Amino acid sequence: MILKMLSTTREENYTLANIGNMDETMRRFDVAHKTINNIQGDNTIRIAITGSAKKGFTVALAAMSNDTKLPAYIVFKEGRLARIPPRVMAALRIPFNVRVYATQNG
Repeated sequence: MILKMLSTTREENYTLANIGNMDETMRRFDVAHKTINNIQGDNTIRIAITGSAKKGFTVALAAMSNDTKLPAYIVFKEGRLARIPPRVMAALRIPFNVRVYATQNG
């Protein structure tokens, strides 16, 4: 793989800044635990969830071959309007190296 990349850079005059790698993963807002700690003898078990078990977001991380890290991308699925409400965006504390977007299909 590396030899192929090096031969391609020579043939096409690519620099290391032109070659990158990206990976993405889907995360859920509500992660249900498979086990719980409970006091022996309790008749009921209270499980706290947000009701968003099916809602999630995608996180994409990328870097270039010259050791440049690109900003992290977080993509939310926001229905047919495909935008995050301004009130929600104003409440978020987003680091300088993170970009937040919304799309219709996530």
